[in-house]
Amino acid sequence: MSLNNEDWLQRYLDGELSGEEERQALHAIAEDPELRDLLKFDLHLRQHLASESPAPDKSERALPAGFADSVMQAIDRKETARSASTREEKETANIRSIGQRLWQPRPIMLRPVWSAGIAAALLILFVLTPVMFLSLQDEAEPAPMPVRQIVEERHDRVLMRFVYVDRDAESVSVAGDFSDWEPIALTRQNINGDVAWTGIIPLERGQHRYMFLKDGERWATDPLAGRYIDDGFGNRNAVINL
Repeated sequence: MSLNNEDWLQRYLDGELSGEEERQALHAIAEDPELRDLLKFDLHLRQHLASESPAPDKSERALPAGFADSVMQAIDRKETARSASTREEKETANIRSIGQRLWQPRPIMLRPVWSAGIAAALLILFVLTPVMFLSLQDEAEPAPMPVRQIVEERHDRVLMRFVYVDRDAESVSVAGDFSDWEPIALTRQNINGDVAWTGIIPLERGQHRYMFLKDGERWATDPLAGRYIDDGFGNRNAVINL
């Protein structure tokens, strides 16, 4: 039925609707705020006219018994359901928004920070620390002197970065029990006018001994190692514990 809101309500009040149309009208009134306002206005107007009229017109269609209560109860049920639905939709939207923020890829910009002060600090770090160590163990255990750097730590293996500073050497290697004392070549790096030799080597957990080999013929002990052991050939091996 193609009727606007006013005609729909007026035909209901005038008794021009069939039983099925009347039921549809009640549902429409309960769901439409404009129809509810029109109904309230019409009810107040009819009650006012009834109180003013000494003899009401019998031909005028009376409202069904309990009409106002039944309509208002239906309105309350609809509004409660709509409020719950709106709240659920907001919660769902919030969850989705949080999920999108959590999973949305975000660009990360890395800016060069190589100032003169930072470069100088790095140089001091490499010069004073032939083998750097950044402990990932309990911070309550103080290290007497950093001698190596842990690059990656796993249950049974640790990736170590060895560093040796020597601008005069043509080549530098590191050798130890972890390599059966076979020299492992380190890579030359120029750092602010100085030369550092570095390399990353996988080590198993436990105690290891090592030394540096310069130019393939001269053994050098790590001067900043925390512990040394004589090798029985007149050299001192640096010792690390993982």
